[in-house]
Amino acid sequence: MRIGDFLSESARLHGDKTALVAGGRRLTYREFNEMSERLAAALTAGGIRRGDRVLVFMNNCWEAAVSLFAIAKAGAVTVPVNPSTKADKLAYMIGNCEAAGLLVQGKLMPIVSEARALEPRNLFIAATAFRGIVPADDVGAFEACLDQPLERIADGGIDVDLALLIYTSGS
Repeated sequence: MRIGDFLSESARLHGDKTALVAGGRRLTYREFNEMSERLAAALTAGGIRRGDRVLVFMNNCWEAAVSLFAIAKAGAVTVPVNPSTKADKLAYMIGNCEAAGLLVQGKLMPIVSEARALEPRNLFIAATAFRGIVPADDVGAFEACLDQPLERIADGGIDVDLALLIYTSGS
C-alpha cells in the first residue's frame, strides 16, 4: 500500500468521521482525502513529476497536513522546512535538493522572496492566503489548487521510492 492510499482507504471506511482538527477547522476523512487529491492534481498540472522534491514551508496547520498527502499522491518527495528557517538556509535547501515545488504559508512569503533572489530556480509555488493576498505574480494561490477537478493520479504515490527528505540544522 502506498502512503496516499492510507488516507484514501480511511476516507472510504470512515468518510464522515473527523480526521483532522487544526486552526479551528475540522476536516472529515472524505474532505481531507479530496483536498489532497485536488492538490496532487494541481501539483502534477504544474509540472511536478514522480521523484521531484517539493518543499513544505508552513507551521503546523491543516494546509501542511493536506500538502504531505498530496505530495505523496503526486509521487513526489516531501521536504519539510521549519517555519523559522532563514532565507539563506531556504535558498540552500532549494538548490541542494533541486526542488521543483514549494508550498508555503502566505505569511512566510517574504522569506521565500529573499531565498529566490539567492537561488533563482524555477519552482511551482503555491501560497496560502495571507490577509487575502498572494504576494507575487508567479505564485499561485493554495486555495485555487484545491479547486482543481477531483481526480486520482494514475501512477502517483510513493511506495519503495524516497518519500521524505529531511535537512538537519548542520546541513
